[in-house]
Amino acid sequence: MTASRRPNRRGAGPRGPMAPPGNLLQSMKHATGLYRQGRLEEAIAAFRAILKQAPRLPEAHHNLGVALRARGDLAGAAKAYRKALSLAPDYASAHRNLAATLALQGRPQESLAHFLQALRLKPSDKGTLRGFASVLPQARFNDAGPAVTQAVEACLTDDGIEHQTLVPAVLSLLRLDPRIAEALTLAGDADEAKPAGDALDAVAGNRLLVLLLTRAVVPDIDFEGLLTALRRSFLLALDRDGPQQEKAPDIAEAKLDFAAALACQCELTGYAYPLNDREAAILSRIESGGPPVAGKALPEAVAMAMYRPLAATAWADRLAEPRSPALDLLRRRLVEEPAEEARLAATIPRLTPVDDEVSRAVRDQYEAHPYPRWRATRDREARPLQAVAAGLFPHLGRLDGVRETTQILVAGCGTGKHAVDVATRYSNAEVLAIDLSLAALAYGSREAKARSLANLSFAHADILALGGLDRRFHLIESVGVLHHLKDPLAGWRILTGLLEPGGFLRLGFYSERARGAIRAARGFIEDRSFAADSAGIREARQAILALAPDDPRREVAGELDFYSLHGCRDLLFNVQETAFTVPQLAAAIDALGLTFLGFEFHEPALPQAYRRRFPDDPAMTDLANWDRFEAEHPESFGRMYQFWCRAPG
Repeated sequence: MTASRRPNRRGAGPRGPMAPPGNLLQSMKHATGLYRQGRLEEAIAAFRAILKQAPRLPEAHHNLGVALRARGDLAGAAKAYRKALSLAPDYASAHRNLAATLALQGRPQESLAHFLQALRLKPSDKGTLRGFASVLPQARFNDAGPAVTQAVEACLTDDGIEHQTLVPAVLSLLRLDPRIAEALTLAGDADEAKPAGDALDAVAGNRLLVLLLTRAVVPDIDFEGLLTALRRSFLLALDRDGPQQEKAPDIAEAKLDFAAALACQCELTGYAYPLNDREAAILSRIESGGPPVAGKALPEAVAMAMYRPLAATAWADRLAEPRSPALDLLRRRLVEEPAEEARLAATIPRLTPVDDEVSRAVRDQYEAHPYPRWRATRDREARPLQAVAAGLFPHLGRLDGVRETTQILVAGCGTGKHAVDVATRYSNAEVLAIDLSLAALAYGSREAKARSLANLSFAHADILALGGLDRRFHLIESVGVLHHLKDPLAGWRILTGLLEPGGFLRLGFYSERARGAIRAARGFIEDRSFAADSAGIREARQAILALAPDDPRREVAGELDFYSLHGCRDLLFNVQETAFTVPQLAAAIDALGLTFLGFEFHEPALPQAYRRRFPDDPAMTDLANWDRFEAEHPESFGRMYQFWCRAPG
């Protein structure tokens, strides 16, 4: 909302609408002041009074829309923004706010169109770009021009955007490229070098694909097949003993950069792609020759990086010389970052011993396959804990005032993404993040250090040994963790005991109903006795993909975690997990003397459906209702139950 703008003699030009005359300017300032004081009804009345005097004043329509949206009147807000745009078509803020309102109304395609208009008018506006990115997960493209591609590329270069959520939309855009569409069909015969080689030549220059490969796991069977074939093609071109011998010495720079990006994707997946006997033989021949002198055999080093980690190997030295942004990124990912993590692991304090047998087994799993590997997370404006909780659960009413420092524990932080999200979500927060795995903690510590998060610290600890900790917290978050303990309720009880009076718990548990396909796939793996190591996981993945398309056990191929070794280990090979039902959660909440505040949702569709089904529960806190709702919609909590509780004050 703005009170005035610099006049533009042409009216609604790129700078926006004209400023109102002097008397209206004072009225606008007054109405804007009412809005900023939270006096929404008075502000709305004031803007409408202005519009009676100046019905063609775009800014007044826009500001009325802002106030209406704050009141929850999305339809009224959209109407006001559209009126502003009818008077001033190049009003960037109106395009941006209409786009955000349309997104809340569940109209993603219209929303994207207005975000694109706002970006056209203000290309460098990060808020608009991140608004565009927030809608992309709901979008699938059937046609797109350069403006869309450029905006999506900009999203993938912004580290304040969570790139993984954008992947389905990006893949739909990539499929519109005829060269990639053809390459996807050629990749079917993965043992033939020429078709894949032709495909590599065709797609190597696609900037959007290169960006995607370096920033997010690509969870798509067709694209995995293509990338597997492209990797094989690059390796075959280096085979001095094979039919491609005459092509070995020279690798075009564009192809080498693409190969470096593909190696980054392979690292992100934990080297999940299958390899055949011929590839294994070529890799063995390259290794047996040993890495040549510095400056030589760069293509061989990149090829090796596509198949295995290079850290602490002589091959890493071949990437030492700066060559291009793609190769520099590969060196940073595969050489410099692992070395930094090794240094950081030695500095992480040990808060408790890990004596429990199951806890040790879980620790060993995540030492071998730290989970998840992540590269970006969403930037957002930090808010006080009380404001976040009140925003999620309006039925709480007014909460206590903001504390000078909010003490937060992330119990089971994995590789630190959850901890970083917490440290940036809450203002005035001091965050302690613990985990069983030093490898995971070192990864998280490196990422936090890169973001200069002074309010976040890491420690090695077992939740089951935290009972004697001489520290209390205003918020404890433990999402996707307690169900991996030998006794999840014992861990929950310990965390409850670490809360300050009136403190909050944010928890996440697997749903028994939602994990039917995962249980079926785990049973298949146990029956076939696949080993829980990298080779066994690769073999299990291919066996699952070979099942009939309608086989329930194959449904796990629709899960993001299926497309990386660390994710697949967590999803299908976990050494310990317990799924829950809503009645079990309700019983535990009651036994621990907690108050259930509500579920936290990532998308609006689920709470909207619940409200339609149970209109008499506007706070959405009736767990018996939720049990009935889940029985009717078993996939509702596929991402696990995520909910908040509160300790007695």
